[in-house]
Formats: sequence, C-alpha cells, structure tokens
Amino acid sequence: ALVQAAELWNTKYRHELEDPAERTQLVSGNQLAVASWMLHDLGLLSESCRLIEPRSKILRQTDIGRQKWVRVDLDAWIPYLSGDLTAAIESSYEAALDVLRQPPQPGESDAIIRNPLVAARIAYFLYQSPEDRRVEDVLSAVGQPSHPALVEYVRWMLAALGENNETLIRRHLLSVLPKLTDEAVEPLAHQAALLEYVRERPDADVLSTARQRIFQSPAGPSRDLWLAVADALVALNAGKPAEAAETLKNLGDRPEVAALRSTTEFLTNPPASAASFPALEKVRLAVPVGRDGGVWIVLDGQRQLRLFDSKLARLTPIAKPDPSWFPSPLTWPWLSREPASGRVWTYSRRRVLELTPNAPKPFRCSISSPEIAAFDRDLSGQFTTLAEAVDASPRPAGENSEFLRSEIQSHAESMADPDLPELGFIAPLPQDPRIVQVAMRGGPHLLINARTGKAWTSRWLTEKLGLTQPLTFVAQALWEKPQSAGETPPIVLLLSNQGLIRFDTGSERVEQIPLPISPPFPALIPENAPYPRRDPDFAYFALPPEAGGRAFRLEVASGVVAAVDMINESLPDRYYDAMSRAEIRAEIDRRFRDRQLGSLEEFVADAVRVVAKWRSTPE
Repeated sequence: ALVQAAELWNTKYRHELEDPAERTQLVSGNQLAVASWMLHDLGLLSESCRLIEPRSKILRQTDIGRQKWVRVDLDAWIPYLSGDLTAAIESSYEAALDVLRQPPQPGESDAIIRNPLVAARIAYFLYQSPEDRRVEDVLSAVGQPSHPALVEYVRWMLAALGENNETLIRRHLLSVLPKLTDEAVEPLAHQAALLEYVRERPDADVLSTARQRIFQSPAGPSRDLWLAVADALVALNAGKPAEAAETLKNLGDRPEVAALRSTTEFLTNPPASAASFPALEKVRLAVPVGRDGGVWIVLDGQRQLRLFDSKLARLTPIAKPDPSWFPSPLTWPWLSREPASGRVWTYSRRRVLELTPNAPKPFRCSISSPEIAAFDRDLSGQFTTLAEAVDASPRPAGENSEFLRSEIQSHAESMADPDLPELGFIAPLPQDPRIVQVAMRGGPHLLINARTGKAWTSRWLTEKLGLTQPLTFVAQALWEKPQSAGETPPIVLLLSNQGLIRFDTGSERVEQIPLPISPPFPALIPENAPYPRRDPDFAYFALPPEAGGRAFRLEVASGVVAAVDMINESLPDRYYDAMSRAEIRAEIDRRFRDRQLGSLEEFVADAVRVVAKWRSTPE
C-alpha cells in the first residue's frame, strides 16, 4: 500500500500540483499523507516527519487548510534532535494549540487532519522549557474532564520529566487529578503517588490524596495492584517499613513490586554498617546485587543511585546511566533484579540499562516506555536468557533508529539507539496467555511460560530442528477445550520463516509439519480471519500476502494440513515490530526501485523539493 501511494504521487500527483483545481491539489496532498502515515506505522519517523511540512503546505494552499497537518505526529522531532528546542516548539505550537483548544467533534470534515492525541505531544517539547509561559496556555486548553486528549497530554508531560521541570510537572499533574472521572483516574493517580514518593521531601497529604483517588477507581486487578503500592509508599514515607511489607504480602510474588519488597527488608533489618552513612537514612529503593546479600544498589532521597557494600562499609555514587535518567512514573519500578543471578538494571526513558557492578558485558537495549511494565513482569526472571540470546545473535547493521543517524545530533536518549539491540514486542498469546512471546527487532525471539518460568530461545528451537538459518516466527497456541483449559502444558504453533512448526512445551518436542504444496516449508503467518477463530479442533494460517496469501488449516487431532478456499490479504499485528528498521528501510528501497521510484530517501527528498518549488519557497 505504501508503494502504491508513492507510485501515485510520483507518476501522477506530483505533476498535477499545478492544476488550479483545489480538489486535485487536495488529492496530491493525500498521497503524501498516506505515505507519511504508513511510514510512521512502520516505525520510520524520520521519513514520516519530513513529509509533514510538504503535506501541510498543500493544505494551507486550500480554503480548508489549517496551519499544520496534525495527523500522525509533530515534525518538531527533527529540530529537537538537532538540538534546537526553540525551533521544535515554534514548528508545531500554534497548530497543536489550535487543535487542543477546538478538538474536532466526531464526524466533522477536518477530524482526519486535526488529531488532538497527536497535538498533545507538544507537551513533550514545552515542558523541557518550563519557563515558557505557553505551558500554562496549553494546560488550560486540555485541563478539563471532557477533553479527549487530557490523559495523553499528561503522558507526554511525564515523558519530559527531569530535574529541571519536576516542580512544574508535579503541580500540573496534581491540578489534573480532581478533574478526572473515577473511570479514568487510576493511571494518573498512581503516577502522582510515584512522583511524590521520589521527591526530596514527599508530602504525606499528597500521597494520601493520590491513594484515595486510586481507591475511587473501578475495582479490578490494576486497582488492587496500585492501591497496595500506594499503601506501601505511604507507609515507607512514614518510616514504617514493616507495615509496608505487610501490605505487599497481598500481592504474592508479583515481580512488579519486588523492588519495594526488598526495600522493606533493607529498612526493617539494615546492615550494621548502614548507620555510618546519612545518605542511607532516606532510602527510596534498595535492591540486593548478586546472591550473598552483602551488596545493594539503592536510590537515596536525593534521587542518587549508589552502590552500598555492607561488608566493606563502602557507599559509592553511580553515575547517571544515561543523560536523561530520572525516576519517572513512566519508568517504574526504576530498579529491577533477576532473582537467580542477582543481576540488577534500571529503566530510562528509552533504555534498559544494567547496573550490576563488574559485569563483563552489561546488557543494554532500547525499549519504549509503555513496554517497561511488561519487560519487568515477564523478563525479570529471564534477564540472563535474553542477554545471552542477544549476545549470540549478529547485531543488525544500518539505520536502526526511528530517525536517521545524521539527524540525531542531540537528545539521542529520546530515541532508539541504532547501535543497541531493541525490544520489538512482548505479548502473551491470545489463545493461551500462559505463553508470552518476546521479539527483539531483527534479533532473537523468546517463548516464556509465565506460569512455570521456563523459557526457550529461537536459537534453541533452530538447533533442535537442525535448521541452518535463524528462525523467526509469529507464535500462536492451540485453543484448549473448555473442560481441560489450563490443565495441560500449552502446545504452540510457530508460523515461521521456515514453515509450520509444532512445539509441545511440556515434552519440549519440536517438529516441522509439511504443507501439501511445494516447497513444503514456506514462510507462514497467522490467518487474519474476519472473525476470531476459537475452534479447538483446527488452527489456521496462511502464506504472506506477497506470496499469494493462500490459507491452510491444521486438524489438531490428526495433524493433517489442508488448503482452505480463502485468501489472506493482511499481515498480523506487530509483524513489522519484529524486524529491524534497517530491514524495513531496505525492503522499501527494494520495492521502490522495482517501480522506478528511486530509494525511500530519494522519494522523500523529491517530495520536499517539488512542493517547495510549487509554493515558491526556499528548499
């Protein structure tokens, strides 16, 4: 679809901009809009953002045009990454404020070019200039319970959190809490509690208020978790670690609160040498390193990470793991640990950063903030397995960040590091949530039994099958019959680059199942049916769309595979998230050149040039 949109622009609409008919100009702009949107969904923000201004110039030439096309992202990222925060704000502020002040209503003709959820991203840039008076103007525009972008705005505000703007962000976050409905308040209330807890002098009333707002949210697992966390924070702030520990007992061994639990242990029975260090009087978090319990990594009341060797009575500051590191509510739990090895790491805005002292090769990878909770829950017990799998895999070369290397001159920690491995996704299988699939972009995959803690890597599966090429796959489990659900070990189908693979996680038997076609082990993906298939007697899958999309089904009882009279024309969710961005860029280049469109870089540069010339503005 991206190729077709680019081809329409290149062969037709780039030449028809001169047509005085407004509709022709709008359709020309639509081709760039579609290309920008698809590039954004593919994770190529550099190319997507560079098409935003040409698209906006075409819109502005028409009677319905607004200042900026606010649909997939703000092109403020490009000047921001060059180090020019002022230009970043100026590039999008007026357009974003216009959308936030007057968000389109459903059905309005301009709703597709004025997206308030995208406009809310201006918060990320504004709050990094906390003295800018426009921060208050934007908050007043979104700070009402009915605003469709209020929660999204706060999320981007918190993403910008750092030492220089903490006071302002705290004030604005607390001003929003009373305005939210009970149904929407829980995420922001627990974020307020975390932000307050990590301040130098936490306000007990603020913690109590945040806790009360969590309590007022609808009952459910999330409320139960965060209510217990808030109670523990209140108790720890009051100097009652034993009370905090009692609160956390209700959560069992959930990994999300392991750092809080070890903190209560440290504070309840501190090592004798801890009394010699005033910095350890107000510990916010404490996590043991290794397995002998003598070394700790602590986060003190000044938000300084420190290494505490209780046997040597030595307390050593740890340098910031990256330039923007801050214990933000979006990067909770701040410190995490693998129980079996004692390895410890922290989370930053876009990174997982190992802190284990004297580690020969500390593990580091890029991550998106929304994936941190899943990483901590599902990979805390598999950290070494993941690290070893990544270390054994070749590192994808090329342009592996959202933005091209040439554009990342500043604020590199805000983006995926092109030289680090990057998490693609963590997802439980819908057919059997006991099994979680982890995919590194362009790298290894893991399957994890979340109930037993057992994990298998794509390399192990490759070797088990005697394959010569690395295995990549989309996993789906067999549906269990209702009467036996959860009683037998899951059986997983791997729809892989090397055919259909059946994996019995109980016996660890792995086998390739041939298809009744030649070759018998083609690349496969899940069939995306027009309705969810839940029949435990069959499993469905298909060839990729570019290979014709022919569909097949496996009869579970007999193991027989037969063709189905259907064609599958779409890819599964997050299909591209398992690919490195360099692979995606290379594939687009290949397909563009097949259609005589040049490379992706050339296509984008040409569009910018053509629209600039049409508007008689400097390139």
